[in-house]
Amino acid sequence: MLLQFFIKESGEQKNETGVMEKHAYLIIAHTDWSLLKTLVSLLDYELNDIYIHIDAKVPAKSIPHITCSRSKIYYLERRISVAWGDISVVEAEYLLFETAYNNRHYSYYHLLSGMDLPLKPKEHIYTFFMQNGSKNFIGFCPYNDTLSDIRVRTYHFFVSKMRDNRFYRLLDRIIAKCLVVFGCLRNKEIYFRKGSTWVSVTNDFVRYMLANKTMVLELYKHTFGADEFFIQTLCWNSRFRNSVYDLNDEYNGCQRLIDWERGWPYTWQEKDYNELIASEYLFARKFSSENAELINRLTTFLNTQN
Repeated sequence: MLLQFFIKESGEQKNETGVMEKHAYLIIAHTDWSLLKTLVSLLDYELNDIYIHIDAKVPAKSIPHITCSRSKIYYLERRISVAWGDISVVEAEYLLFETAYNNRHYSYYHLLSGMDLPLKPKEHIYTFFMQNGSKNFIGFCPYNDTLSDIRVRTYHFFVSKMRDNRFYRLLDRIIAKCLVVFGCLRNKEIYFRKGSTWVSVTNDFVRYMLANKTMVLELYKHTFGADEFFIQTLCWNSRFRNSVYDLNDEYNGCQRLIDWERGWPYTWQEKDYNELIASEYLFARKFSSENAELINRLTTFLNTQN
């Protein structure tokens, strides 16, 4: 069993071997511990380290005890209360990237949710990324300036309360639209780009992200859905734009299979098994342990491909 806890982000000794052959999997989780255990088991590989952020709203006694036989697994002791669409999502992502980067330098950092699963065996995934070692896997949506105006050029003061409260959602929508109509916009000089939150990025790009952390957290304060903008915008407005695997296809660009046509996003069902195993992408979301037959079949398939 290889299990470590970060007591403080800066309190661990760095592994400065100069060798960057390992990958870091960064997981944001808040529920469905059975699925999280499956995800970790499918990533368990000596060349993978796994970092898990459990939402601060989860009581410490409810945090699952997950172990690995081959990977090192790190639970972040500092935990953030994450709210949908809120800057707290970005803060949790930064905490994961920063913790992993300060522990050692990795060839790739893969950001996943606790409701994701791989679609390929871990060895296949590792080989794929090492063969594309200079590429960053960041998905970009087609440019939409109106959406940028509403989400990141206006002010949103109630984001943490909006998901379960129709009044705050309506109030937020009214304020944002009024600001757009009257031209009361901020961040006009910034060319924003949007895309999937879930990415796989190189050590160089993570260093660049961390160097801009203070600016990012200030820039996206009181915005909505910043987690879908900040990595894409950082990348687009830098030399790293030329390193993106696919700038034209969002999901090929990040190697994630996500269905927004049938849900927000759609939860994969047993009937989707053949579509999942036939996909060329490396990861998919989202899943639920309620669809146990699908999870078991997919797990069996991946374990027999090694």
